Amino acid sequence: MKSQTLFFSGAYCAILRDLWQNHHHTSSSYPRSQCALHTALSKPAPGAFSLPLLSPAAPLLSRTSTARAFLKSQGEIPPLSHSPSMFNGLTLLSPATPAYLIAIGSTSFLDAASAALSIQLDSENDEEIGSESEQAHTESDQQEEGKENERGDASAHDTESQDSGAVAEPETVEESQDEDQEEGESIQDNIEEDFLDTHTKPNQPPSKVIEFQKHSNKTLHFQDRWYKMHPWLHYNENTRGILCFYCVKAYTVQKSTLSKRADPAFSSKGFTNWKNATLRFNRHEQCQRHLHAVTVCAQRGHEVNILLSSAEAKRQEEARHCLENIVASIVYLARQGLAIRGHNLKDGNLIQLLKFRGKSDACLSRWLSQCQDYTSPQVQNEVLQLLGNTIVREIANCINSLPVVQYSLIVDGTQDISGSEQESICLRFVDHDLVPHEVFVGLYQVPGTTGAEIAKAAIDVLQRLSIPLSSLRGQTYDGAANMSGKYAGVQAELKKVQPLGLFVHCGTHCLNLITESACQASPLIRDALQWVHELGTLSKQSGKFKLLFSTTAECAQGPNVSLRPLCPTRWTVRGKAITAVLTQYESVLSSLEQMPSSNLKANGLLERFQKGKTVLGLLLALEVVDDLECLNKSLQKRTETIAGMRAAVGCVRSNLAAKRNERKFKEIFDKATKDVKDLGLEDIQIPHQRKAPKR
Repeated sequence: MKSQTLFFSGAYCAILRDLWQNHHHTSSSYPRSQCALHTALSKPAPGAFSLPLLSPAAPLLSRTSTARAFLKSQGEIPPLSHSPSMFNGLTLLSPATPAYLIAIGSTSFLDAASAALSIQLDSENDEEIGSESEQAHTESDQQEEGKENERGDASAHDTESQDSGAVAEPETVEESQDEDQEEGESIQDNIEEDFLDTHTKPNQPPSKVIEFQKHSNKTLHFQDRWYKMHPWLHYNENTRGILCFYCVKAYTVQKSTLSKRADPAFSSKGFTNWKNATLRFNRHEQCQRHLHAVTVCAQRGHEVNILLSSAEAKRQEEARHCLENIVASIVYLARQGLAIRGHNLKDGNLIQLLKFRGKSDACLSRWLSQCQDYTSPQVQNEVLQLLGNTIVREIANCINSLPVVQYSLIVDGTQDISGSEQESICLRFVDHDLVPHEVFVGLYQVPGTTGAEIAKAAIDVLQRLSIPLSSLRGQTYDGAANMSGKYAGVQAELKKVQPLGLFVHCGTHCLNLITESACQASPLIRDALQWVHELGTLSKQSGKFKLLFSTTAECAQGPNVSLRPLCPTRWTVRGKAITAVLTQYESVLSSLEQMPSSNLKANGLLERFQKGKTVLGLLLALEVVDDLECLNKSLQKRTETIAGMRAAVGCVRSNLAAKRNERKFKEIFDKATKDVKDLGLEDIQIPHQRKAPKR
């Protein structure tokens, strides 16, 4: 094993020997024979001794450039006889720490060596600063002391003349020391709380805020220009003086082995002598304690691998940039309702979007070719979940921030592709500007479809969002028994917990039931709508009929609207399908005639559409469905209110009542007769009325 030699003076040899002996008596887990330091320290060293420095795997000696430069200037140690490459693996505690640390696996030994050697290295520097400071204050203190003595003699003479019998007992030295110590600890605690709570940078208020220093013949003020000359100046309101921002953070807030050696004027008590401020600021800025504190604060808060490797910091910055691009792409696809993945992961919308963005971003393109972990389906789902949680959390915060928290609950259920019951939960509230909002919270799977289970799921969602159930003022569901049941429905279960939650049957569901009942009441309209549904089914299932109809409609130079089957449950969206058949009635007949005779369904539809009563039934249905569809769109608005719903219902009701007369029916009948005559269909025949029995 190769070794190099470091040289120490006799004074430091004695210190290291004493530290090693103390450490060996307190710790028996580290044998002497395994430490290269013991071999060197056990030899007498009147002048200098050599310490072998082993490879990075062995115990290492850590040095600092500042301490070595100081000793070299004093002629204490000669230059090192090894190259800088031999220090690979050494731990550099701080570029400004004036100490040699010998790493042998003991924390107590390291602390003792650091403190002892730091005191030895800085003692001379402290003595020089102390002597200069005392000399600077001597003249001013003598002048002020003479004046105070004169004033004190006069005051003492007056006191004796007024009260010759009163004798004041002076406080003992111990009591005064205890009070000073308690006051110092209180000030230090206030400084720690002040820094931990508020300050992340030096507090530098205007000079007029800082107290001035008044002498007999002049008044001294703090200068604002000192902030620019010394950016570390920090004004503390508790001490009413100037502190060193970095020294307080390094020695007062964050305790260390060097805290006792910190200058109390700039770390705890506060500096207020503006007469010698420039001189003291310059000396403090150049002292080793301040440089060490600045270095500690600069290194604190960063990862060790970033401090040791700039390449690692650059790699993390690139990874963060690429991750932001991935999240932004997922947000865009989710906002537009586009699929993120395809049948193949490499051909999905997300990967293709990232590759497109990578054409103008070399860093993203290079990173995608090296790392694919953050584009996996698991990460995509996690990002989507985080985005959804953020949106729901903002909705909950918006509701809870209202002056008066009041909201309504909307619940409806459906089955997904796997057959599991999914309940959609929405919340409706009015904001500060009295604008109603209806927001979707999410889909939640419930174990069953009973009223108690759905109500339990709704309460659980409200509790997870920290929305108080006591603020529930409304419930809106469809007319199913498990939702609106009087005794066992969801509305009944929630009313047991919150009686103020008024239940209102969903207006759109009510309108859908009304439309269905109206269309089923008349056999003429019911049959006509059934033929329209069958025609749409034929167009969807038969490619030949679809092609024939499209060709015929284009030749007719009229509107070319595809034929679609009617929705079996949504009765208020049938107006477009009825209009498509009426406006393209001739094209429908021509396409059905061109279908082969073997297609029984086409032949049966042709026979039905050639009758005039089919046209009459469609015209009668269209008059009612159009008004109800308009009302349905009005009720589905998110900003609709109960008062607006009542007004819209009243308007549609009066409009339908106005059509319920002989004049309106004759108008519709005349139009149907004209269309039948133009298309060459069978005349409209009045249905045979069954005679009432005589008995």
